[in-house]
Amino acid sequence: MMQCCYLMMAGGTGGHVFPALAVAKELINRGAKVYWLGTQSGMESIIVPVEDIAIKTIDVKGFRGKGWLAKLVVPFLLCKAILQSIQIIRSINPSVVVGFGGFVSAPGGIAAKLLGKKLVIHEQNSVVGLSNKLLAKFAHQKLVAFPYSLDNAIHIGNPVRSAFAQVKRNYRSDHRLRVLIIGGSLGAKAINDLMPSVFESIDGNLRPEIWHQTGKDKIEPVQMAYRQKKVEARVQEFIDDMLEAYEWADLLICRAGALTVSEVAVVGLPAIFVPLPSAVDNHQYYNAQWLTDNEAALMIEQKNLTEEKLSQQIMKFISQRENLEIMGKKAKRLALPDAAYKAANYCEALCCEELCNAH
Repeated sequence: MMQCCYLMMAGGTGGHVFPALAVAKELINRGAKVYWLGTQSGMESIIVPVEDIAIKTIDVKGFRGKGWLAKLVVPFLLCKAILQSIQIIRSINPSVVVGFGGFVSAPGGIAAKLLGKKLVIHEQNSVVGLSNKLLAKFAHQKLVAFPYSLDNAIHIGNPVRSAFAQVKRNYRSDHRLRVLIIGGSLGAKAINDLMPSVFESIDGNLRPEIWHQTGKDKIEPVQMAYRQKKVEARVQEFIDDMLEAYEWADLLICRAGALTVSEVAVVGLPAIFVPLPSAVDNHQYYNAQWLTDNEAALMIEQKNLTEEKLSQQIMKFISQRENLEIMGKKAKRLALPDAAYKAANYCEALCCEELCNAH
């Protein structure tokens, strides 16, 4: 049988790139040839080549939330990106094109349609993005991370690294509560500003152990705030090994990006989500709702986030540690850790169909 060849389309943020990478690795492990369609400015231009995957770039960028002048040139930029994508697809000749949303997927998916290529799309968020709304009209297979987000789609979860499913979840209460705070790669100002005061308000004899990721260029004011309030905390700009951090933590306080929510479920880590209020279509709120509706996490909207509310909730967990175990196990039951495997199966089925039809 001929070798399957795939073109993955994902760019911009980790929320698109990392799920695509998990599926790409699964396909490569099965002996397939994989290429990547991205941009020179997105994180994929650094991450993907490290994985020995050939990346092809097009000139495209997001426009939602931009001014009217930027939107005026969108049709011209889109046409250019579609033409670039057609050229790339013709040169690679993939059996299947696989899109993971974001602004890279739209021109690549349209080019795939024009060239008669099989198209698979995966939506990571609970609210479908603009690119996937468009591509869903003609995609051969539609996959989603959250149920009911897209009509006639298959709910498989978010592809996460297989190592997350191996994280040892320890619900022992023979140590102080360990709280992990993740502000995201760019930082979450509301969370960063509040947490030192929250922990200061908790009695020193009960105060949790703290590991706080501040995000890029946010570390100094957060470190200073902890020092001024005489609160001991491990503060880092980035945490390189999230597996270690998840294994260490008893409780996570973070934003509700799709990938984070999915990782929390796979790991079985109790979490308090503070959705980013400016997220497009308020999708972080709905991402978190998947767990909170099932009592598998808590959510505090940023407009309701106060020192008193957060410290009271942490104190409840300190006095009733068993509730963390209940919450974590509920999250774990909702998890879909084999999403990358399932996505690869659907891609492979379409590839086999395409190769059979070609002969």
